[in-house]
Amino acid sequence: MAAAVAAAVLMPLSVTATVAPSGCGRILFISSSNGRSGIQTITPQGSGRTTLVSFRKLAVTEAEWSPDGRRIAFVRDGRTSDGSGISLMRADGSGRRRLTGRRARHHSITWAPGGKRLAFVRSPYEGEEHKIMILRLRDGDRRFLARGTDPVWSPDGSTVAFSRRVADANDLATIPAAGGAITTVTTSPLDDDEQADWSPDGRWLAFARYPRAQEGYDGPFADIWKAAADGSGEVRLTDDQNDLSGYNLPRWSPDSSRIAYSYGQDSGGSVFVMNADGSDQTRVSGRAVVDQGPEWAPSSKRLVYWSAGDLMIVRLADGSRRRLTDSVWADAYSARWSSCTSTA
Repeated sequence: MAAAVAAAVLMPLSVTATVAPSGCGRILFISSSNGRSGIQTITPQGSGRTTLVSFRKLAVTEAEWSPDGRRIAFVRDGRTSDGSGISLMRADGSGRRRLTGRRARHHSITWAPGGKRLAFVRSPYEGEEHKIMILRLRDGDRRFLARGTDPVWSPDGSTVAFSRRVADANDLATIPAAGGAITTVTTSPLDDDEQADWSPDGRWLAFARYPRAQEGYDGPFADIWKAAADGSGEVRLTDDQNDLSGYNLPRWSPDSSRIAYSYGQDSGGSVFVMNADGSDQTRVSGRAVVDQGPEWAPSSKRLVYWSAGDLMIVRLADGSRRRLTDSVWADAYSARWSSCTSTA
């Protein structure tokens, strides 16, 4: 009986437009409307908006393209329980299958560059340590890699960077994807280093540094730093003087020349872009109440970001912005631009 109920919950709505076998060139996002949570895709021109899955009893909290744009891994969260599980489907919403159960919280999914493995975090119960796991898609084999959060693959797929608790702070570290010795990348006893993103050229990790342990802290202000991936040095890129805000969510451009990032928190913010050395820090979003979560086009020429329930696209050459979705229809957030094309 339980299996039948679960199967009914996981039935998708009808696909509203024709989707190619590959999602190349499309933008993936999470939608929310009338008590339903789902995954949709759309072209950068704003056409072909397509519902892939839609749930009433589950909430979608993450969704990520595979490197070739042919599959989507996503996290489904029970609205009435603490558990969350990972599922996989094709780019057109078909062939959906579960990769994990929901007896623990599974989150922070990230694809290996070859598209054959996923890294994710398993958080069993309140107070227990977060565990980074590696899942092999061919046979479903799962193995423990390290204790920590925020896993991110190196561009060649040989190494995973992550944030780990050391004493009273979070430091960045790396570990071979096959397992082995952990290499410390950052050490800051009074700060939490989180949200790492690996530069496509493999040289740097950009991250947000939160001074959570400092006396008199009244944050959550943070700054963007970068650290050499081999642990040989750190560079501060921003300097936040606002105790009520902060810089976060750094994202390297595909050509490794620039970093996009957010300023502010859920109650407000803006999207900025700077050069890889921290110079030319430029606001590229408008003046909406909330502008967050920038993601790069494969060409490094445009960004998509979330703006108060809608998705916006900005062309960096001239700063022109265009609304991609309309929140009257449904809220849209957590956009991901398929990276398997170089023409966007």
